[in-house]
Amino acid sequence: MKVFISVMMTMIILMGCQQQPGSASSPVSIKDDQGEVLATEADFAHADLNQSKQGDWRIELTYKGDGTSKQMTENHVDEDLHVYVDDQLVASPHIEQVINSHRLEIAGDYSKKQAQAFVDAINH
Repeated sequence: MKVFISVMMTMIILMGCQQQPGSASSPVSIKDDQGEVLATEADFAHADLNQSKQGDWRIELTYKGDGTSKQMTENHVDEDLHVYVDDQLVASPHIEQVINSHRLEIAGDYSKKQAQAFVDAINH
């Protein structure tokens, strides 16, 4: 699956707040290559769905409290992370550098329905 990642000034790629492997399944999860859950909908305060000028869907996330993407990205530089909605893979962005931000954006070739399910799980 080809995924385009767009890094903006205040909106960055992927999550923090690690959880233990084997945690209960969540509607939204971010996992590493070994399947360890790195973040779920519980880690985020809010999500928005926007469409780019090119027509692809962008999920914009805001962490709860002091959460940032630093912990996750510094442990997974030069690796792919995998974004799931209801255990269905919807994006696999590649982490090229450590990112430290309270907000992030995930862009991929997922459908509007998949992206909306992601956003709805965060905003429940």
